Amino acid sequence: MQGELDVVVATNAFGMGVDKAEIRFVLHYDHPASLEAYAQEAGRAGRDGKEAYAILLDHAQTQRTTRFIAQQGMPRVQVLEAYRQALQDADQALSSAVRLADGALLCDPDALADLADIERTQARVLLFSFEEAGLVQRGVDCTLEATVMLNRTPGDILSSMTDTSERHMVAALFDATGAALDRQVTYQAAIVYKATGLDPRRVDPLLVRLAEHDLLLYRSYSRGVTLKTEAGLAGRANLQAIEQRFAARYERFEERLQKMLDYIHLRSGQSRCRSAYLVNYLTGDTTATPCGKCDLCSPTSEHLPWRPDLVVAAEPLRIDPRLVILGAVKDHNNIFGKWTIEKMVLGTPQTTFQGQTRKLSPMARASDHYGALEGSSVNSDHVRRALDALIEAGYLQLVERPLHTGGTYSAVKMMQKGRDALAGGVDLPALQESGGAA
Repeated sequence: MQGELDVVVATNAFGMGVDKAEIRFVLHYDHPASLEAYAQEAGRAGRDGKEAYAILLDHAQTQRTTRFIAQQGMPRVQVLEAYRQALQDADQALSSAVRLADGALLCDPDALADLADIERTQARVLLFSFEEAGLVQRGVDCTLEATVMLNRTPGDILSSMTDTSERHMVAALFDATGAALDRQVTYQAAIVYKATGLDPRRVDPLLVRLAEHDLLLYRSYSRGVTLKTEAGLAGRANLQAIEQRFAARYERFEERLQKMLDYIHLRSGQSRCRSAYLVNYLTGDTTATPCGKCDLCSPTSEHLPWRPDLVVAAEPLRIDPRLVILGAVKDHNNIFGKWTIEKMVLGTPQTTFQGQTRKLSPMARASDHYGALEGSSVNSDHVRRALDALIEAGYLQLVERPLHTGGTYSAVKMMQKGRDALAGGVDLPALQESGGAA
């Protein structure tokens, strides 16, 4: 920030966290996931009004990485089921959790995540999603565990209290914890509630007030949440509704990513301007003026700090569709059919046949293998022939799986021969020529 460095390498937080006027270049090694993010990050350049440049490098791997990260926020139905079960079992399975008289569950959300065997960050996202679906109502947060030490005798503290109900509550609490003058004791909400019936939601603020009057020391070191579970929590259809919400969010992510890719793939000769395109997208207008300086609309390249006519091309990378298919089936074994595997590795989100649109499932679109063959010379015909060859040679197998709606479908299953081929232990089967020639 003091101008002592000429070059800085930064994460995407650079776009929001740097307010330095004289930045001359912003170079994106990986493109952002949306045009909104790109505008924030590229917009760091030239804020002093002088000439500045934003350069964006593009590679298909960036898209795959971005999609992989996004799909981590899409829990499968098994994860939703595990979290629901943890909500129902927490008061029996966790020593620090307790079911209160009104049915509310007091628990540590991190312990709830451990019980469901899922990551804690993901569990907090799921808690919000269950709230959003009306399956859980979140109440007040309160202390689960704390230390208490009295600055005065129990009798003195009780005699200073004017509210009878609060005095009875504090007396029961002192008895349950063994609190005494200058003696540090542990308050555990679940244990005290089971022994006395004292509601932790009332105990917590009461101890805070006594501490404010210097009658005792109260140090909370574990906080919990109170959750009221609704009857609908037991319904499987409600979990599917949550899954669909996550899928819809991923769809929105894909839409924004596609807009970013559209921007990247703009080509000259189309009366296009990157600056005008970006301004029109962000404002919803269509009247932005071309800048006359970008790689699409500049009348001359004389003053550009790079040579747009210079193209450095590496040797084309040869991708074997058979290995790509085997890798995809290994990670989605016995789940997807041939059509889904084909469209997934090609990065085709949907197809239309005889007026009917068939969309790739959100799970397939979120796969790390989605678009693995995108940008290569491999087409649908190559993938189909590779799939057929792998099945006919016993590397893969088609098995019948039940559908939730009734009936069955043919899923692709990995065989040991396929695993050996992925490990390089056996040769891959030969591909038939297009049209069935040998």
